[in-house]
Amino acid sequence: MYLIPSWCDSFYADISRNITVLLCFLIRFLIYFISLVEKQMRYLFAELLPSLWIMAGFW
Repeated sequence: MYLIPSWCDSFYADISRNITVLLCFLIRFLIYFISLVEKQMRYLFAELLPSLWIMAGFW
């Protein structure tokens, strides 16, 4: 632990609590974003790739 004056204790506690909340929010947002991207990629692979293969087969 750092050597913090007693009057700074609550200040730093508030800052660390806010940082923790921000980190949790960022992690949740990242997980949500990754799941969205994964759905889009799955759609791309399921819908577009077969048609691309068919088009390539016609060439």
